[in-house]
Amino acid sequence: MNERSFSLVLGYLPNIDDTYAPASRLSLNKRFAIALNTYRSSKDEMYFDSEMLLKIVKDILPIFPHDTISVLFDSKKIRIKNIENLNVEDLVNSVEENDPFVRLEVLLNNNIICLVNVECYTAIGGPIPYHDTYTFSFYSDDYSIEELLTRIKGIVETEGYYMERIVYGKDQPEISLLSKLKLFFK
Repeated sequence: MNERSFSLVLGYLPNIDDTYAPASRLSLNKRFAIALNTYRSSKDEMYFDSEMLLKIVKDILPIFPHDTISVLFDSKKIRIKNIENLNVEDLVNSVEENDPFVRLEVLLNNNIICLVNVECYTAIGGPIPYHDTYTFSFYSDDYSIEELLTRIKGIVETEGYYMERIVYGKDQPEISLLSKLKLFFK
């Protein structure tokens, strides 16, 4: 089995995915997510494949017309004008720690048109398809599902990655009262 695998989630999964406040404030409510599998037989711990993320991000971001990318970490922010100049070091906090960025902003004319939020389901499990993954949720006001799927298919074919599943969710979050209460008392 190819260990360099991921799942694609289109939309919001009921009782799992909720709104991301910074995206919601900007009316960026359409969502898809790339959930990178963290298992590697050669590693003792969960593994973040920064090279795989770089290739996926470089191939996906062109679906959003943009002129700048901002990569945010806890203590720094990197601005990149040309996606071709994006490299692994731009996506990780430090090469030694190999932790992903906190948030990525895709801008056009200084307006954020897409936010990418990192959700770590590492060492805590998480529901399928997020179980033991680094999940990168992309929020925008619109995107072409057909173009996204074409680009994902291209990544799988050219890079040899394994796409475990495509999961179709809802257009908007659907969180039940019971689920909200469980989160509140967690």
